[in-house]
Amino acid sequence: MKYSLNIKHTFNWVVFSAALLYGLFNFYRLVLAMFILGTNDTFLESLGLLGLLLVPLPAALLALRHRYIAAICLFLVVPLLIVGTLDGDAYLAKKFGTPSDPHNTLVLLVRTSALPALFALFFSITELLGWPLIYPRAVLSAID
Repeated sequence: MKYSLNIKHTFNWVVFSAALLYGLFNFYRLVLAMFILGTNDTFLESLGLLGLLLVPLPAALLALRHRYIAAICLFLVVPLLIVGTLDGDAYLAKKFGTPSDPHNTLVLLVRTSALPALFALFFSITELLGWPLIYPRAVLSAID
């Protein structure tokens, strides 16, 4: 399917705006959860939460010029979040003696890791297809 240049720019701007809003929202959530993060969390769970809350904003800004690097950053957050959440559930089940609910854990993981994975997928696919960047890289010219 061939898209015109205006449609590609529109898609890029819409997804970039959504990624930027998502990053700002996660940063706001980090500010709210800053003082209670780690109280009943394991190290991996805290690391996964910090990755989820800190990475999307810089990755969205990085996607202006370097979509592959932004996609890699977002793709690395997803397994870290999954491993951290599973580790945290196992810790809480061991500490309080209550079994964890795999259905609720699966719903939580899909809900929290879907957007970073979709943004990373979009950034990597548009880079592979050669779509234009929102803020193009400067062409280095030889100084005569």
